[in-house]
Amino acid sequence: GQESSGIGTATVTGNLSSWTIGESLYVGYGGTGTLNVEAGGLVSSADGFIGYLSNATGTATVTGVGSTWTNSGKLSVGDSGIGTLNFETGGVVNSATGWIGNSAGSTGTATVTGAGSTWTVSGELTVGSYGTGKLNVKAAGVVINTNVIIGDIAGSTGTATVNGVGSKWTNTGVLTVGDFGTGTLNVEAGGVVSNTIGYIGHSAGSTGTVTVTGEGSIWKNSNSVYVGIAGTGTLNIEAGGLVSNFNGLIGYFVGSTGTATVTGAGSTWNNNVDLYIGLYGTGTLNVEAGGVVSSNLGYIGNFVDSTGTVTVTGTDS
Repeated sequence: GQESSGIGTATVTGNLSSWTIGESLYVGYGGTGTLNVEAGGLVSSADGFIGYLSNATGTATVTGVGSTWTNSGKLSVGDSGIGTLNFETGGVVNSATGWIGNSAGSTGTATVTGAGSTWTVSGELTVGSYGTGKLNVKAAGVVINTNVIIGDIAGSTGTATVNGVGSKWTNTGVLTVGDFGTGTLNVEAGGVVSNTIGYIGHSAGSTGTVTVTGEGSIWKNSNSVYVGIAGTGTLNIEAGGLVSNFNGLIGYFVGSTGTATVTGAGSTWNNNVDLYIGLYGTGTLNVEAGGVVSSNLGYIGNFVDSTGTVTVTGTDS
């Protein structure tokens, strides 16, 4: 699918079937392109682009045990156009970096679903760089990368959802939800997300929201969590969800706004060290309807001109 009127489809199917591209693979360069990797087929390329130009539409599906698409460089889903990447029933994709919704006006969606379906990014993954990006991890799908940004540049929108028992998103580095743009992370129905530091609403003008909902849903931070570090951050822990971290900081810098709500029986926020509500900015903590928050020390309105508010309400809260 090179020209705007062009339509192209490539299918690589069956064990030992392979397609090797020495440079870049474009699925929908300027027109409509489709790539199917099935039943053990193998595709390799330097860089991969799905929906390359602004008028392009690209769809890539990697399905079945042993089916693999390996990119030694970047993989961009919705580079300037519309891109869709599906991993199903054990399909595997590898890349050095990952971009979903790369350019302004682009739309990218990546869905990793089914046991064995895995996207391994050896470097950074960005969901909504300048455009609109969506990442869905479902039904025991797995995504692995270093750092991740959801909603990178001002005007971008990124949404990531990890849903279902066995669904895992493992970040060996920092997780940022709303860097300069708008970012949303949903951890649902037994999904698990892990990382080092967690930022929600990182930079001035950004908006970040994290919701961890349902029994068995877990967000594990090996370091601290910042809810509104310089922007606006919201953390919701609901219906038995669990968040754990080193320190918790709500409303970090001057001008920031952070709100954390822990609501419902079994909903838990474990701060292994201290919890700050309004460090230099404005912080609010709501504990409701049986929610539980724990920390070693707690600080409400820590420094001059900061504002901190805590409300604990309801039986067993």
